[in-house]
Amino acid sequence: MTRRATPSRPHPVAGDHSAQHSERLRVVADRYSLSEIARRTGFPVSCIHSYLNGTRVPAELFTRLVLEFGVNPNWLHTGDGPAWSADVAPQTASMAADVLQLVEAMDAVAKVRLGALSGAQPVVRELDEALNSHERLQQKLSERTRALLAQLTSEGDDALRERRMDVARVRIATAARLARLCDDRDLKVRMLNQQAMLARLSGKPREALAVYREAFLHALPMRAQLGEDCHMIAFNFASALQVAGELSESAAVADSMLILGDQSESPTRAKLSFQRGWIDLLSGELHRGLNRMSAMLPLVDPGLKVRVEAPKYMVAQIFAGLLDPDTAETSVPNSPTRNASLMSFALCADDIDRLAHYRQAFFGGDSRFLEDANGKLGGKSPFGHILDCVLRAARANDRQAAHDYEAGVDPAMFPGADEYFEFTKAVSACQIARLAGDRRHALRKLDAADSLLMALPGAVTPSPFEFARHYRNALELAGKARREHELTVRARRWFRDWVANGYLLFRDYAVARA
Repeated sequence: MTRRATPSRPHPVAGDHSAQHSERLRVVADRYSLSEIARRTGFPVSCIHSYLNGTRVPAELFTRLVLEFGVNPNWLHTGDGPAWSADVAPQTASMAADVLQLVEAMDAVAKVRLGALSGAQPVVRELDEALNSHERLQQKLSERTRALLAQLTSEGDDALRERRMDVARVRIATAARLARLCDDRDLKVRMLNQQAMLARLSGKPREALAVYREAFLHALPMRAQLGEDCHMIAFNFASALQVAGELSESAAVADSMLILGDQSESPTRAKLSFQRGWIDLLSGELHRGLNRMSAMLPLVDPGLKVRVEAPKYMVAQIFAGLLDPDTAETSVPNSPTRNASLMSFALCADDIDRLAHYRQAFFGGDSRFLEDANGKLGGKSPFGHILDCVLRAARANDRQAAHDYEAGVDPAMFPGADEYFEFTKAVSACQIARLAGDRRHALRKLDAADSLLMALPGAVTPSPFEFARHYRNALELAGKARREHELTVRARRWFRDWVANGYLLFRDYAVARA
């Protein structure tokens, strides 16, 4: 066998991950002796020793390991997948080999010294050839990965829809890696939406909001290419903003895409327009929101509106006094959105019996996910945590419940800014302490909540549920102190104004007490 020349000046792999590369080289050394590795790769044994001890591993050695020993190039570079190509699906192995060639092309570019470009035509030609090879390989990889990326995103959509979270997580993570090799912007937007939905369902709403924003910014300039899908992207972003209390920006996002996006009537455009009506309702414009929602509801995809639009329309009807919660529970299809909304109404009304019923009917297990595959709300989600503490306070006069609530609530699972989180936490702690009969602690939390409300950023608007709970706390704890009196007057005015705007449910919740 002809002896190969020893490379005189090995060049390092782009990006120094010496420790990881040494560990992967050690896996090969566990199967083959160092002398055999040296003989078959053309590298001295002393060099192999130094690479195992952390010296940067050159790209030439990686190439020889793949060709001589059947090492999986994708595993060699990234650590993903099996170590040996024999254990890899043919399509993946072929693609990984292309990745290796791309790295080699990048390495060839890196070998050219900039100082040599001033007058040496052969060096310039060498650089052109290396760059052209690099561009061809990039295009080849993009074309080959497009079909696989489309398959992964489709499987990710199915897994998210069915709430198979472990499967969704693997599919989405794999697609994210593969997307680095593909220049299809449409698929990238879909992948970003999947990442955001996974974060939201996993109880990471702030992360979800950031990724939804990125997806929207990618989609806006290519809305013509996306067609009606642009409305779904805007819907996701507007919904995330709305949940975070940023109603003005949420309305602006919905309006901009309704004006600039695809103008053909479609279920996705109706869904976005329906969301715009929901924002009106949360902003105090009940009749305008209800009219828009009722007009758009029949146009939304029947298979999808059960989870989102039907429950939101139920909320609008309850606010308007057109539907009572008992009727809603039996007439509106079961969904996490419906159940969370019914619980929010019961919290506003201090309806402990109804909350106990909801706890048994709507929640499942100890999951921190917002919902599971069966549509149950997570027992350790923010909803489950507050519900357990409210029931402890009301049923057992447990004064520790308010302290346990504050200690156990996780800001990472709250969608809004820190100030908004602190306000809602104080409102809930006040209600729990009040139900437990701890008036002193409840008054402290009432004062803290009101101070936080007054200091909220101008872009943040709490939901009617949070306003109603805060002002109900104020009316229930009304005292003779000047600040308490002023807050009571403001609470009565808030309820009176919202009832005048059509929110007749609040007449039964708190106005009678005023």
